[in-house]
Amino acid sequence: MRFHLLGPVEAVVAERNVVPPGRGRLVLAALLLRANSTVSRNDLVDALWEADLPANPDAALQTTVSRLRSALAGCRDQISTEPHGYRITITPEQLDLLQFRSGVEDAVREEDVAARVELLRNALAQWRGEPLSGLPPSALVRDHAPALTEERLRAIEMLATDQLELGRHAEIVPQLTTLARRYPARERLAVLLMQAQFRSGHQAEALHVYHRIRTYLADELGVDPGPELRRLYDEVLNSGEPRTTRRRREHHRPRQLPTDITRFTGRAADLAVLDRLVPTAAQPPVVIVALDGPGGVGKTALAVHWAHSVKHQFPDGQLYLNLRGHGQGHPLDSAMAIETVLRSLGITDQQIPTDLDGRSALLRTVLAGKRMLLLLDNAADATQVRPLLPGSGSLVLITSRTQLRGLVVREGASRLTLEQLPSTEGAELLTRIIGDRARLAPTAVNDLVRRCNGLPLALVIAAERATRSPDARLDDLVTELSGERDQLDFLGSGDDPSTDIRSVFSWSYHALSPDAATLLRLLGIFPGADIGVPAAAALAGLSQAQTVRLLDQLVDTSQLMNRRPGRYELHDLMRTYAAELAEEFDPPELRSAALRRLVDNYLQTAVAARPWLQAGEPAIDFPAGLSEPDTFEDARSALAWHETEGRNLVAVARLAVDQGFDDLCWRFAYASWVGPHRGNNWQDLLEIQQAGLRAAERAGNLIGQAHGHSGIGGAHRGAGRQEEAITEQLEALKLFQQVGDPSGQAATLRNLSAVCLDSGRYTEALAYGSSAQVTDKATGQPGNTAKSAYQVALTLLALGKYDEAVVVGAEAGALFREVGQRRAEAGALQLLATGWGRLGEHEPAIDAARAAVEIRTAMGDHAYQAAALEQLGDLLLATGRRAEADRVWLEALGILDDLGDPAADVLRSRLEDLAVGGNLWPTPGPLRIS
Repeated sequence: MRFHLLGPVEAVVAERNVVPPGRGRLVLAALLLRANSTVSRNDLVDALWEADLPANPDAALQTTVSRLRSALAGCRDQISTEPHGYRITITPEQLDLLQFRSGVEDAVREEDVAARVELLRNALAQWRGEPLSGLPPSALVRDHAPALTEERLRAIEMLATDQLELGRHAEIVPQLTTLARRYPARERLAVLLMQAQFRSGHQAEALHVYHRIRTYLADELGVDPGPELRRLYDEVLNSGEPRTTRRRREHHRPRQLPTDITRFTGRAADLAVLDRLVPTAAQPPVVIVALDGPGGVGKTALAVHWAHSVKHQFPDGQLYLNLRGHGQGHPLDSAMAIETVLRSLGITDQQIPTDLDGRSALLRTVLAGKRMLLLLDNAADATQVRPLLPGSGSLVLITSRTQLRGLVVREGASRLTLEQLPSTEGAELLTRIIGDRARLAPTAVNDLVRRCNGLPLALVIAAERATRSPDARLDDLVTELSGERDQLDFLGSGDDPSTDIRSVFSWSYHALSPDAATLLRLLGIFPGADIGVPAAAALAGLSQAQTVRLLDQLVDTSQLMNRRPGRYELHDLMRTYAAELAEEFDPPELRSAALRRLVDNYLQTAVAARPWLQAGEPAIDFPAGLSEPDTFEDARSALAWHETEGRNLVAVARLAVDQGFDDLCWRFAYASWVGPHRGNNWQDLLEIQQAGLRAAERAGNLIGQAHGHSGIGGAHRGAGRQEEAITEQLEALKLFQQVGDPSGQAATLRNLSAVCLDSGRYTEALAYGSSAQVTDKATGQPGNTAKSAYQVALTLLALGKYDEAVVVGAEAGALFREVGQRRAEAGALQLLATGWGRLGEHEPAIDAARAAVEIRTAMGDHAYQAAALEQLGDLLLATGRRAEADRVWLEALGILDDLGDPAADVLRSRLEDLAVGGNLWPTPGPLRIS
């Protein structure tokens, strides 16, 4: 399948566009414009509807994507669901835009002019008309079509420049004439057309081109032509050879770029971003690009490589200056930096002012009217850079470990943050350096990339180590790098601090304030993947406001990543470095106190989330908190916390038991049970509960042990290990009876009823459930009584006693509603929908199913929402409402596709069997793609 953006938007199979017009094409275009990258749901919703949003944008988007996948047939898996959006994965050969950009990049790197012309012609052949044509008017088209057209014009201008150099003047006049009339304000086109006309012997026509654009600029924009165009006009008017066609031997045209890196690999997306920032007009405002990222991520390599690729677009020279912002010694003083640049431009010592302002003003004067590229490497901060900025016409590319936000705010700079190489590009870099051994050991290479965290400097050092012993196996190198304590030693070059990972990291660390440095060290001993503000504040023993300021300092200096709002993470090598510093500078008692505050914070937050997610009353007491936990406004936010923390909960449970925080550990296991259970993360649940049980046994706490056995039983049940589940629940029941805890006994009886129901042991299930119901009513806890009633109703359904099931189920639903447990109420409504449906009472069944869908949607329970929608569709079909059922099923299918749930394929197969000709595209309704 081939995809087209440079003309009508298409997905072509056998010369046929398989995507119908409408929103499906808009989604396809949005994904293709950022091919192989995730496009957020918000961006897609904005592209589809802008301000005219449907009632449920997420559901409508899911349906649209699901239909698009169906249209792509055999290529449907190329669209994947990501945590925050969607991604289309394609090869460059599948998309005309990628082929065009690749061809232009190849041309830029090509030294031979004739070969460059052929590459540019082939690249431009990808265009079939106006970009993104055939799409309905939208922000997507307004935002991207002009930028794509600009890329095409730049390629045409590059081609025309090369054709002039080859003496093909007359050949390019017709196309340039057409383009100059279509883009009457584009001075570069006018320059090229004037040169072509003049060198073809048509002086009058060349002068006419100038007068036409001068008149247009004056009438429409109120400006005069730029200096390049005016200079060319004077030369044509005086019948001299145009200066732009001569090889000029001017003094002080610096060519200072460092040597390009021959093994440079990847970064295609970043290079494309930089390409789009190159100024195109003759004298635009200065373009400033700030490239930031952690030490060793390859900022300088990317900047130098890209600068070489575009240097021909800066005929007045390229300047390079290392500002020494991070490294050995002190940062370069701004005044001294300007003096160095001025000398490179031919300014004598006598002409250079002594004060900073005077030097800065002189630099702007010298650069005025010039088109230069300034590469300012390794900047300390915005204050150091600001005096070096020219006034107009040039491009300034700055690299720094610091996020130069001040330049973005005051000078309008564009920021580009560089991250670690993806695994494929990391493997390619290693292979280019190591050679055939790497090609023959792909598994070892991938392990090396992972151990080096995709950090280019670490990868290069590891590759260099591999080349020292050409006969050694790469697997042995991976083993040597596997020990955390040995990693930083392994990645030291020995003789050059600038290529030693520990030294590179230390330059950023030593620039931190004392409080920020302490926080970095403590983050190094945090056991999870990423951390939120409340947990980080607990770890540091500071207020959340203080902690946010310190986290921001760490992000600003590229020592901490902030990839999601409110979440912070260290890459593994920085984590190892920070943990090493913590062991060196922070005494054990300080580290232990910090970790106890951390575990306590997770415990208190889990306690705060629990009432929103689990019907019933807590059965244990919790200690007062040591820090400020997260708080929740509703069940959706409580569930979102569990989903965000994910495996962090396992890491915290393990930390708690390893550190001997037994009183906190078993309580945390009890309080956090509901999150992994809701997410069907049975292995996570098992590991957390096992840690809690071990802590309770070590503390001799029977209540904690009982809850631990019950939690382990729940994990076994979820994973389908029913016999193990029954064994654990019986052990829990025995312990609850031993300590005289009726609430614990009732909860365990409910669990036994559930696992027996799963096993088809309905009589036992009803007996356990009925016993639980009696016990809960005796304790006077309506939430727990509701759960017992619900379990009994489920068993009655399984036994075919539908009349009794709906009575008991209605009782459960009313109690759940009374105690505000809406999620549990939705479950009871779905039970009622099943019972009424089995009795042939379809209208009350449909009403119950609709109410369940509304609650599931409001709660954000996507998997349960899909199940409720599928149930509603079944009931609608039973009453002959086929079109409405189709719409509901398609919404469920979109959700299941997003979740990557195997149930999606089952539902899709069923819908294809039901649909006429296996095609649901004609389905009417508000979710239809049109």
